[in-house]
Amino acid sequence: TALKDRTSIPRYWDGPNATLCQLIASQGVADTGATQPKIAPIIAGTQLIADGSALSLSSADTRVSTAVQMTAASMEAKTGDRIELRAVAGTNGNARDLACTLKFVVD
Repeated sequence: TALKDRTSIPRYWDGPNATLCQLIASQGVADTGATQPKIAPIIAGTQLIADGSALSLSSADTRVSTAVQMTAASMEAKTGDRIELRAVAGTNGNARDLACTLKFVVD
């Protein structure tokens, strides 16, 4: 199915306190329009990258990553925190096969 503007089904952090240090994402099929989808992590209800600055996916099967644009004060996950991803569709909304990895460092 095509990528739509949405927030993922939440997962919960079950480990000890940890800090998000990297977001890695890719898409299997690129959007056919002028812009590609964007991804932003959400921890405990706080979106770490504004929609306009979110990690923009590039061409199909190309991995992109960031830690620079994230809000540092909100990057810590505590036991029980909700972990979500916000996806903003590209121009045509027809990108597919999104993959994403969040890397954390235990405090």
